[in-house]
Amino acid sequence: RDSGGVRERWAELQGSVTGLMEEVQALARRADGVDDRFWARTSGAEEIARQGAREMQQQVQALERQCRLQTAAAEDSQRRQQARHRRQEKFLEDLEWRLAKMEDEHHPSREQDEEDGPSALEEQMQGMCAEIESLGARMAAVEALHAKPTGMTGITGGSSLGPEDSRLETAEASDVRGALGSLESRLSSLETKAFTQLEEMRSSVATVRIKVEGQHQRQGAIADRLEMAHVPTLEALRSEVANERAKDLRAVEDRITDLSQKVGRALEAVDTSVVTEHTDSLDHRTSAVEALAGALRREVQEMRSGLRTEIRTLLGHSGAKPGRNSNRLGTPVAGSLRNLPGGMSGIASLAEPTIREQLGGVADQLEALEELAPRVGRLEARVEALE
Repeated sequence: RDSGGVRERWAELQGSVTGLMEEVQALARRADGVDDRFWARTSGAEEIARQGAREMQQQVQALERQCRLQTAAAEDSQRRQQARHRRQEKFLEDLEWRLAKMEDEHHPSREQDEEDGPSALEEQMQGMCAEIESLGARMAAVEALHAKPTGMTGITGGSSLGPEDSRLETAEASDVRGALGSLESRLSSLETKAFTQLEEMRSSVATVRIKVEGQHQRQGAIADRLEMAHVPTLEALRSEVANERAKDLRAVEDRITDLSQKVGRALEAVDTSVVTEHTDSLDHRTSAVEALAGALRREVQEMRSGLRTEIRTLLGHSGAKPGRNSNRLGTPVAGSLRNLPGGMSGIASLAEPTIREQLGGVADQLEALEELAPRVGRLEARVEALE
């Protein structure tokens, strides 16, 4: 009877421990499920936020790349415009130098006249003036010869001029007249030529001045365009970048607020009172299980030591008195062990297959409870974190 009561007690203890273990495992599974759901929701929100941040970063990088390309294109066009401006300035300087040279050539100063001497045209004019003076002197001499009175010829020779002298005089007069006509024609041609050259020079100078003024105006217009060409484009690009950045920031903020609302609703959906009750019950049951496990461990150790000593005493020393540890089992257990049929061999055969199996099962359950203790602590920490 005593052995049957011990077995029933062990069976009840084993059933209660098994039920507690199953309940603890169910609570652990529920806590793991809650933790997994919360982790899935939080990780999904973080993933959406990271994806939005990556998309915004990619858009910002694309906009920065476009800005760099447009800046490089603007700098390239500005360099080309500057090179063109330098070429045009060089061309204008060359034109001004040529114009000044032409003005110096056609309008020499007095100092240059004194230093360089008369030009070819002036030399020709001076030569023609000298020829005209010589011809005038010759004409005066011829006229003086024609104007002499006839009395003068009688005094000189007493006879008039012959036909040969008259022919010579007429030939000389005709030569003088022809020379004068040729000189006049040459003078008129030189005058017309000089006048045409001066007109051409004036027209060329006027055209050059007009071209220079036009080039100056074009250079001023190009400079103004270069200064103001890229300003509206850059302003538009800056405004577009600012608008895109503001839109992305607003979208990210909206997503974050939506995710925070979803997380808040999820946390509100979780019944904290139920979790708290389960946690409290789990704490109480854990403390009860720990106390029961400690008591069972101590009792099992006492029973194991008592049974070992009793079996050794019965097997090794037949008829000897039980040891000190046998007193821990109590008189009912000792009496039942002594009154078992079969004597020593019956006790050994009965103790080995039953008690060892039960003690092994209890030891396994205690080890499982010891393994569950840290898990229960972790579950308590998770529940506190969720709260």
